[in-house]
Amino acid sequence: MKKIIEWNIGLNILTKIKQKLNLVNKSCGYLLWVLCRRLRFKIASLVAILPLEDSVQNSIAHQLGRILSPFRKLHPVLLSSFQSALGVNLAEAKIILNQWEASKGLGTLNIFRYSQIDKEWVNQYVEIENISVFEKIAKVGGLVLTYHTFHQNMLPIIFSSFGIRVIGIGTNPMKNFYDLHVIQYKNFRMNAIDQKLKLSGGHLVYIDEKRNLIKNAKAAFANGDVVLLACDNHHINSKFPSLNLLGGSIRINAEGMLRLAKEAKVPVYFALFSPNLTGKYNLCLKAIEPLTDLEQNIQTYFDFLEQNIRSTPWVWQGWEWYPCMLN
Repeated sequence: MKKIIEWNIGLNILTKIKQKLNLVNKSCGYLLWVLCRRLRFKIASLVAILPLEDSVQNSIAHQLGRILSPFRKLHPVLLSSFQSALGVNLAEAKIILNQWEASKGLGTLNIFRYSQIDKEWVNQYVEIENISVFEKIAKVGGLVLTYHTFHQNMLPIIFSSFGIRVIGIGTNPMKNFYDLHVIQYKNFRMNAIDQKLKLSGGHLVYIDEKRNLIKNAKAAFANGDVVLLACDNHHINSKFPSLNLLGGSIRINAEGMLRLAKEAKVPVYFALFSPNLTGKYNLCLKAIEPLTDLEQNIQTYFDFLEQNIRSTPWVWQGWEWYPCMLN
């Protein structure tokens, strides 16, 4: 009996030690994640003001994305995701991961270049597929559904550069706990976007400002302006039917805005903006008829994304939440 008691006491001590070590490990992991993010933003802000060629700045940004990646602990999961979703081998998956993190680094650098984006910049650096769709957006407006690519925040600035009035829907960085340690850079980004949008009469609206969001969206639809929204995040508790993407099930949390667009019978477009990692960018566009069957229409939205991912896998930021779509 005495030995059993001693054994239980020893086991309890070991369990508590293990719990403490796990807590320390988690704390160290979080601190490393914070450090990587802060350093990436800080270095990128310095690189942006150095008198270097764009190609040199881009190369530095690519390396920043790889070296100071906040996703290091997710590498095994990401590699597995690439393999299972795309049917690639491990060597090919590592190349995709390299490109994905390079794109992340470039996206951080570009935050400090937003002020440079104008019509001339777009004509020089952006290849627009389906220019007729771009012209229709400029002429009649509507709902533009975009995707997270680490670069999606450049899209409203591009539209605004051509005089298109845009109501950009974004997330308030002050409401996101995980952004508080880089809040100065997040605020800088949102302010830079908002200033650019105001040049053409548009502005940002935060998604948590429900009443203001509905008011601005209805006015934009009535006036032939553009409402821009990215809705490819995975929301596991969403009541919207699950949709198919790369063999997983994804749930969106944008039904309210979709219903407003459906009621207004405005044109709807899909827009994916991403870098080619050689110095330029691609804007892929698709127009669809006004929304009728929301589930079917949004499945088309994800079909368009999957088509682009299969040709250039690194474009989608959502690989970060793709594993949750398989549960």
